[in-house]
Amino acid sequence: MPTYILEGTSEVQLRVRPLRVTLRVEGESAQARLEVAQKGRPLESVVRPPDGIILPAVEQLTVVSVVPVGHTRFPSPTVLHLAVSVEERASLDPQQAVLVPIDVSGLDRKDLISVERIGESLSLRVAHHQEDADLGQLGNAARVATREVLGLQWLDDAAAFNMLLAVDGSGSAVNLVQEGSVSAMAQVLTGVAQVIAGGNPVRAAVVNGSVNPVPMSDLASLPADIVATHQVLVPSSSFRSTFPRLENLRPEAATIVYLLTDTLPADIRDLERLAEPGEVRHIISVMAPSAWQLLGGTSVSHTVVEPVRAGEDLESRLLSEPHALRGLVKSLLQPCLSTRSELLEGVTP
Repeated sequence: MPTYILEGTSEVQLRVRPLRVTLRVEGESAQARLEVAQKGRPLESVVRPPDGIILPAVEQLTVVSVVPVGHTRFPSPTVLHLAVSVEERASLDPQQAVLVPIDVSGLDRKDLISVERIGESLSLRVAHHQEDADLGQLGNAARVATREVLGLQWLDDAAAFNMLLAVDGSGSAVNLVQEGSVSAMAQVLTGVAQVIAGGNPVRAAVVNGSVNPVPMSDLASLPADIVATHQVLVPSSSFRSTFPRLENLRPEAATIVYLLTDTLPADIRDLERLAEPGEVRHIISVMAPSAWQLLGGTSVSHTVVEPVRAGEDLESRLLSEPHALRGLVKSLLQPCLSTRSELLEGVTP
């Protein structure tokens, strides 16, 4: 039987039989585990021989991914060799597809192949979901935490959200930029976005009496771009949390607007009454929880972040406290869970 090579956009057709997926890892101290998902959720009905997995049946689109074992990210260098063969006991030379060697050094996860039944054949392709960008240490950690909380690697394009980060441009919030909290929170949100935004650009703006858009670039540059935009603007006396909805968002997608500030917005009662179809606004307030309570709180979806002390920075604090980072990410995901109740299935405590 022939051996097919899987690379690029090539497609291999195999007979409808159970499939054996074998994995060989090349790299000192590197170990890996194959994971299988349908619609972004783990598939439990796989058999796990020592050298890989067996897919007993494939009736819908199935993605085979790899994750490191014993490390949060694959050490460098790590190269994977993957083969897929049809399980046929009567054949000494079954149909087989081989993935070209793939370097996964530095990644925390990699989609490898997709399998889909089309008529009387199983179609194999190289998995082409958006690659994980390097978002820096905190952004990468937040991406992992988001996947852990939701129990899935990404939201399908049809379920993905528009995302906008609106940063307080008033004078009282200047300190959040200077001590690094704006940058740290933006890094966390880039990690969240890579899971829930479906690869679509994340919009950002500095908001005072008007909306000042942050120039759009790649996701990894967003925190620095926000800080740069904030620094060239003259601080205002107020922050408008009820600014009009931005244009040029995907009309079919739900929108999450994160409002990053240092207090309870002055126009909070207007925000509580605001009703934008398909949009949720979520306050991120960097202030002492006790002060938040004294101000009376709000029914608007919100996250309260303990401010840093002298000599401390938020990025270092979150990196040194994984449980705190996970709790923060879970709170930031409230709008997703309230908008899409089906996501609650995969949420971990």
